[in-house]
Amino acid sequence: MGRYSKYNTPLTEQQKVFATEHHKLIYRFMHSKKLDSREWYDVVAIGYMKAVLLWFQRKDLHKYAFSTICYYKMLNAVGNERAKKRIKTISLQQAINETDNITYGDIVTDKNLLYVQYIGVDEMEIHYNVNLPKKTHFRTEEGIAIDEFLSSENKNMCFQYDSVEEAKKKKRSLNAFKNKRKERQKLYEVYRVDNCVYVNKTAFYYEMKQKRKQANEA
Repeated sequence: MGRYSKYNTPLTEQQKVFATEHHKLIYRFMHSKKLDSREWYDVVAIGYMKAVLLWFQRKDLHKYAFSTICYYKMLNAVGNERAKKRIKTISLQQAINETDNITYGDIVTDKNLLYVQYIGVDEMEIHYNVNLPKKTHFRTEEGIAIDEFLSSENKNMCFQYDSVEEAKKKKRSLNAFKNKRKERQKLYEVYRVDNCVYVNKTAFYYEMKQKRKQANEA
């Protein structure tokens, strides 16, 4: 637990034991998101520690798996860090400095047209006609949480977001995720109320569960 001291998080002995026992979730998350641990460990660990504290502060969250709460906090930490590094675009009509009337558009040549929108950040290389790698499909943290939910005894679950607009977007993506997996389309329903998106197991889910149970007992 020594690596957490830099965050000055006041953990009780019980919380320290709990955090140590579930520490592997940090590496599992980084692996699922293809994050280099040398670059992202500290960022992800911040989200992890927030999840630990929230878990002890909010007993009502114990109806969900700790890993679900944890993944969301770590995902938020990564998202916030990436937002800080996001490329900032500028206008070609913007002056290069306050004393000259020369704009960025005035200095654009055929050679640097491909790079002009990235002025002010590290230069990137662009290559054409390369060998395309095989596409990799990544599941969102919501998708991971739903998979875990469907294998649990919980009847429903709720994703709470910071705003109604974000909840609307997430609801659309969750429905798209469900519709891409035909074998699970009827197992649960997704709906939104305010800034919360709810996932509820359907009667069909329990019907299929009962059939599987009977088949195993036969």
